[in-house]
Amino acid sequence: SISLSNKTGCEAMAAFPVEDKDSSADIAQVAKEQIPAWMDVDLSQIEIKEVSGLGGSKTFRVSICEASGASKASADIVPTAVAFHFRSELNKPLLEERNIAAGRAFAKAGIGPMLIAEDEDLKWCINEWAGEAIVEKFMGPGCQAEATGVAAVENMAIWSHAGEFRESLGHLLGRIHRVPTNWAEPFVASKPFLL
Repeated sequence: SISLSNKTGCEAMAAFPVEDKDSSADIAQVAKEQIPAWMDVDLSQIEIKEVSGLGGSKTFRVSICEASGASKASADIVPTAVAFHFRSELNKPLLEERNIAAGRAFAKAGIGPMLIAEDEDLKWCINEWAGEAIVEKFMGPGCQAEATGVAAVENMAIWSHAGEFRESLGHLLGRIHRVPTNWAEPFVASKPFLL
C-alpha cells in the first residue's frame, strides 16, 4: 500500500509509477480533494470499483457509500459517483489527445459526461458518472455478444417496446451528428486518423 502521509492525493498520484496508480487509497484521496462536495466525506465512505474496458487505460467507479458514523448521508452529496480514468502510458499520445478532445466536444453538446477535474499532464481525469454498461463488452460487428446484447437492451424494462429503444437511439445519433467537428481539425492531418 502507498503511504499518503506527507503528500496530497494529487502529489501521490503523480509520484508513483503507473503500476501503483490503481491504489484505492490514492484514488479516494484525489477524488476527495478534487470534488468540492466531497471535501468533508470520510475516506472510509469512498468506494472504488474497477470498470475498465478493453483498452490499456483503467477506469474506476468512485462513489460515496453509507458508513456508520458518517457526517453526511450520501444522498445529500452531489455527485454521489464519478468515473476516474487513468490514461495508459502505453497508448499513443495522439490517441489520448484525440479521445480527450472528442470527450470534451461530446460533453459540451450534452451527450457525454462532463469533466470534473484532470491532471495537468493529462495522466488522469475525473468525469461525471454516466451509468453502468448495459450489455457485455462490444468486440466489434458480428461478435457473439452483439446479437444477444442488442436483444437484451431492447427487452429491458425501461423500454415499453423495442421501437421505443430504436427511437431513442435514433434521437441520440441525431444529436451526435450535430456535434461540431472542429474538435477533430488538429488530428485530421495525422494518418491514419483512426489508430
